[in-house]
Amino acid sequence: MANNITNEVNVFVNDYIVPGVVDGVFKNDPLLAHLKANNLTVHPGGRQFQENFRYRPMIGGKYPVGGAFNVTKRRTADAGQFKLKHHYVNVTEFLEELDIEAKGPNAVFSLLQNDLEGAAQTMSAILAIELYNSDSSGLDQAMNGLPEIISDGSASSYDGTTYTTYGGVTRSAVNNALDGQITRVNAAITYKQLEEAYNDVVLGDIEPNLIVTTNRGMSYIKQRFHPQYRVTQQDPKIGFTGVQFNNATILQSQYAPGTQGTDDSDLGNYYDASGETLWILVTDALKMWVTDAKMFQFGFSGFKWSVDSTIVSGQYFASVNITSPAPRLMHQLWDITG
Repeated sequence: MANNITNEVNVFVNDYIVPGVVDGVFKNDPLLAHLKANNLTVHPGGRQFQENFRYRPMIGGKYPVGGAFNVTKRRTADAGQFKLKHHYVNVTEFLEELDIEAKGPNAVFSLLQNDLEGAAQTMSAILAIELYNSDSSGLDQAMNGLPEIISDGSASSYDGTTYTTYGGVTRSAVNNALDGQITRVNAAITYKQLEEAYNDVVLGDIEPNLIVTTNRGMSYIKQRFHPQYRVTQQDPKIGFTGVQFNNATILQSQYAPGTQGTDDSDLGNYYDASGETLWILVTDALKMWVTDAKMFQFGFSGFKWSVDSTIVSGQYFASVNITSPAPRLMHQLWDITG
């Protein structure tokens, strides 16, 4: 009987892709929701993938009649190399609960639905925390997060790390093409400062479209800016309400590092900081890579028997990464104190 119920359960869960990575139980991160809704890029296979970028112009200029041209071939482009980062959330069940205590198909699937949704929400939290962190610990399993992406190779990001390379490319060797803007505020945020930080990364008709800060950071902005500067709006694709600033929407994330963050040992990482952080983003310059392998694309492995017990377990997987070929279009502000 126990074997039969396990097989029946696997019929249900093996082909069940747990919907979404938007966290609805622990805390919320609108940036992760936005990237999943708008910026998914499928990785078709291979050990790594690359982001191409141009860092020098071609040789050219004025010349006299009959003058010789400089026909030297100049290297103008390079590419960063990245890998998918593999994540799992374990789901363990006891056959006694599935076969005896949670009696009937509805009860069984209710128990499983609850645990699978919990796995999705746990995965969402893990990825959201990694989004605002990076591999500064020396481990290469975590995603290449915003502190690494939005760096100029000389100033420290909010996490205290100076990211001199990105995707294996030395930032200083490619003429600032991979340099994001970093500002340590170390004071209260002002309208002037936010306006200048926004315009520092405007490039022609490309402007930031999303600004993410902490809950307290949002409060500071609302308190200090005049009411006439504020217009609330909602992103129809992700359902988060924010404040419009120029062409960007300011949203608040409970996983953006700040004074109300925490060292969450259950999730294996932290999202605290001595001051609030604020991230000015062009989301078209960000990609959320995900494998094309169905099981590792927020899928479930199905339950497997443990040896000599009635315990069955399965894993919820996500092989993903976050990258950008244009960090220069974005700005991180940190240590905002009021």
